[in-house]
Amino acid sequence: MSKDNSDSGKGEHKVSERLAKKLAEVRQKKLAETVRTREYYRGPHTISDQLAKKISENRAKRERKDAQAREIVRKGIISSVARHFPALSRNLRKSIRTDDYGTITEDNRNQVALSFFASMKIDFSQLQESEAVALLISEVDKLRQKYKEEDFDPASYPENGHEFEYWLADALGKFGWDTQVTTGSGDQGVDVVARKASMTVAIQAKRYSGNVGNKAVQEIYAGALHLGIKAAAVITTTAFTKSAVELSSSTGVKLLTVEDLPHLEEVLQEEK
Repeated sequence: MSKDNSDSGKGEHKVSERLAKKLAEVRQKKLAETVRTREYYRGPHTISDQLAKKISENRAKRERKDAQAREIVRKGIISSVARHFPALSRNLRKSIRTDDYGTITEDNRNQVALSFFASMKIDFSQLQESEAVALLISEVDKLRQKYKEEDFDPASYPENGHEFEYWLADALGKFGWDTQVTTGSGDQGVDVVARKASMTVAIQAKRYSGNVGNKAVQEIYAGALHLGIKAAAVITTTAFTKSAVELSSSTGVKLLTVEDLPHLEEVLQEEK
């Protein structure tokens, strides 16, 4: 191959003016199409009144549907709080710790609320977590205030165990129970006998700082049997040991806290 032929493949080459003009026109056309395409997708555009109305209606419909879904969740939380108020109120109360001056040093109410939602299988995804927790705490506070207005505060019990028996009897009296505090050595572990309509229950009152064990269950079960009373309960200010819970399931003794006092009638009816 000659030198001239090899150089012709690598060197510059010229095009006719006609071809150059044609190429320039093609490039200009492509550029114009690109600009028009960008303006079409990015630039302002108008829609018909009919389409605008349809879009607005769909948006409003979606917002109503979302609002209805949120309201269903809210009602579910409120209903569950009312149904499980005693245990929930107790757990929230125990989740806050204060120092000797009343300053809160630990607040685990958020964890209690989330644990409650999980236990109740409440899907609160339609709400913000903070909104769902705040609603739960607010509903518990409303019920607490309701009972305070009825002159009952579950946290107002006295420090002395003997005085606690009279406090418990007085509290039950505010909810329609006729009560009698037993005295002497013949009570057989029964501290209070409460009667309402056809119901009678033997109660052992435990003003404790620690968990109540199965001895209290044994005593109230025997005491109720001795007095011929079918229903028996241990009512405390704290909680119960695992062995006490196990024994209560086989004896039928109800294990309650002071938060359960407004609902004692419902608790005993559930047993039937």
